[in-house]
Amino acid sequence: MNNTEPKTTEWPPPKDVFFLLIITFGLLMVSPIVLDQLGILSMDSKWQLMLGECLIIVPALFYIRKKQLPAQVAFRLNKVQPPVLIISFAMAFPLTLLFEEINLIIEKFLPMPEEIVQLYKQFFTADTTSDWIFLLLIVVILAGVFEEMIFRGLLQQVLENALDITRAILATAFVFALMHGNPFAVVQIVFLGVIIGVLAWRSNSIWPAAVVHATNNLISIILVNTTEENLTFMEWHGHINPIFLIIAVALLYYLMKEFYRITE
Repeated sequence: MNNTEPKTTEWPPPKDVFFLLIITFGLLMVSPIVLDQLGILSMDSKWQLMLGECLIIVPALFYIRKKQLPAQVAFRLNKVQPPVLIISFAMAFPLTLLFEEINLIIEKFLPMPEEIVQLYKQFFTADTTSDWIFLLLIVVILAGVFEEMIFRGLLQQVLENALDITRAILATAFVFALMHGNPFAVVQIVFLGVIIGVLAWRSNSIWPAAVVHATNNLISIILVNTTEENLTFMEWHGHINPIFLIIAVALLYYLMKEFYRITE
């Protein structure tokens, strides 16, 4: 297990970080509205994605500087061995499949309003090469790294210091889901957040979590840009084919065991 964190680190109290996240969430909610009202950037512009991913990290950067916390420690930017990253990358595929099945189940009981569905499609549809480059940079790379720095890095470490590991991971996953601002996807995001929270804790690094997060976002973008006819082989009565789900669960179990083994 890669553990380079100094033992003398004085972590801030959880209430400080929760207050920081409230400020961050406020910025994420208010800034797009203000820019839209000023005629600078419309609410449905894809550039709002870049704005959001950049804003999410700014308050935290100011905060750790004020607290004189080294960025590597505060954001859990510790190095890991290549096999750890390879397993993390592989883990993203069964996780995304299970994520999508949970999404389909939730949709049966709590369908997402059509206007939200269309807004997501508008944001994540890539019609040109420049659209793909934009989405890869913002939704895959920046989201994968910046969001993990905030949640599995700063927040989860603070909670690990104040609570037991289980509660720290669960609380971080729940806050992570709420910060996405989509009540129709809370269960799915909590599920993903718990798994990558375990990876970050076990490896003492955000990089495995960032790899899973980024790969999950990449696969989701590919699915959005793939016609339904090309995805029929995965479907079974409005759900993911049970064969694929069984394979996904078995593969995820095997990869988690391997992850634990190589991070001992």
